[in-house]
Amino acid sequence: MNHFAKIAAQLRSHDLDGVLLTNEANRFYASGFHSAGTDGMALVTPEKFYYFTDSRYTEAARRHIQGADIREVGAGRGYSALLQEAVQRHHIRRLGFEDAYMTVREHGFYARALPCELVPAADLLAELRAVKDPEELEILISAQRIAEKALADILNEIRPGVTEKEIAARLQYLMLHYGAEDKSFDPIVVSGPNGSLPHGVPSEKVIQAGEFVTMDFGCVYRGYCSDMTRTVAVGSVTDEMRRVYDTVLAAQLAGIAAAKAGATGRAVDGAARDVIEQAGYGPYFGHSFGHGVGVEIHEGPNATPSNDKPLPAGAVVIATGGVSYPLTGSTGDGYALAVALGHTILPPRGSLVPLVAEGDALHHCVGTYAKDHANGKTAIFFIRRAKAPRKSFYTLELNEGKLVVRQNRGRRNCARTKEVEEEDG
Repeated sequence: MNHFAKIAAQLRSHDLDGVLLTNEANRFYASGFHSAGTDGMALVTPEKFYYFTDSRYTEAARRHIQGADIREVGAGRGYSALLQEAVQRHHIRRLGFEDAYMTVREHGFYARALPCELVPAADLLAELRAVKDPEELEILISAQRIAEKALADILNEIRPGVTEKEIAARLQYLMLHYGAEDKSFDPIVVSGPNGSLPHGVPSEKVIQAGEFVTMDFGCVYRGYCSDMTRTVAVGSVTDEMRRVYDTVLAAQLAGIAAAKAGATGRAVDGAARDVIEQAGYGPYFGHSFGHGVGVEIHEGPNATPSNDKPLPAGAVVIATGGVSYPLTGSTGDGYALAVALGHTILPPRGSLVPLVAEGDALHHCVGTYAKDHANGKTAIFFIRRAKAPRKSFYTLELNEGKLVVRQNRGRRNCARTKEVEEEDG
């Protein structure tokens, strides 16, 4: 899979004769081939696509990159020489460059070396990467499923006496075990008083009964990232802990319900933020509701108070509503709560489809096993069908350990129920 042609199709509308890609993530997006750091360069023109690299990657690039001319640097012919030849060959006058990534020194070098004008073009790539095609969506779903498998296993290992570092290490191992290429970021595992650190570093702290444990983790699969956060209770929860948890979950559902193609990032964030503020926890929701994810763990579009642009159909956004709220236990220790539902897709026609199969029912981890919310039945989220012949939606529920799908149609709310196996998502 590569996106050379997709990029080339946008050159004329941006008044460009070509675009130069030096950033690692953009090179991968264009070519479908990964080379580390600065060890590669892609050039996209309307007529032809190029990928320049050195002898360490040439053979692999020729095996993996389709539809591009692979050129090798070396023997006195560096990147600038190969690039200059291509610019002259295609009569490029306006060459786009990644102004969000290229350094001042690099820009000065290419400005002197190339017989053309360098034009800022980072937005071109950002706009394209914000809208995922079907193959990208399938890869993102697979990445998310790997993380969910790791979560299902780790819930059986969270118990008093285990350290945050041990849980973090196991999450990384389990994701690799289930097929991940790498972690998408260093996993966060915080418990008890450390829970007030949304981006806390796993420590040697021993997990205690009656604490929340928050895990923020993800993996890379075929070059694309997953990202999810879960909070579980060890043994039991207080009324206040449950109240904060339920508030965050309600905020997430409100944000997800507001997320559709055409809605602004500010509106989606505001829908979740209103729930938290009305519950009295507004000062403790310090971050935004969500961010895009794809080749990079943080990319556009964003569901933030500052984003007044409409979310495009086909975007993938993380729903990360959370509250870092200090609670006081019997020992005077501080606690906190932060929860996330994971990815949501915004496909054509504004329909909302969740990538996450594993829901947000509050898990109580006791000993070496986990059980769901005490009432045994917790609504998770809704899936609106993009091509339904009439108004309908699905409700997913956990019922005595089984995932139940309810299809509801129209105002009569006539429901058809079926049980599905866990691996069916």
